[in-house]
Amino acid sequence: MVRILIALAAFLTATLSAQWQLLARKDGAEVERFYQSTSGMLFVQLSGGTKIFRSFDGGVSWSLLELPSLHGELHFAPCADSIGLEALVIETGATFYRSTDIGLSWQEIPRPQGIPTSESI
Repeated sequence: MVRILIALAAFLTATLSAQWQLLARKDGAEVERFYQSTSGMLFVQLSGGTKIFRSFDGGVSWSLLELPSLHGELHFAPCADSIGLEALVIETGATFYRSTDIGLSWQEIPRPQGIPTSESI
């Protein structure tokens, strides 16, 4: 029984560890939010909450999103708009912005219903 458990543990370790690969790293940074779009594009917000990065190639390389002029910490969330288009929403303070073109442009939007002014997304 012990041999079977050891063999199973060794098999699972070898199998599961083969699924992960370090593609890029920024020393000292911690991921705060991570999102993969339906098209496979990756978005990541690092701790500190002032920048969002995008990857078109599965995480091999990353580019900084150009954001509207923001003040303070920002929060971002994936969503779908009223007709089902995939969108990103960012919020800083009481101001919300939406992008429906993978973060290439941003439009200011009213605060979404159901989010109290004392809470963030």
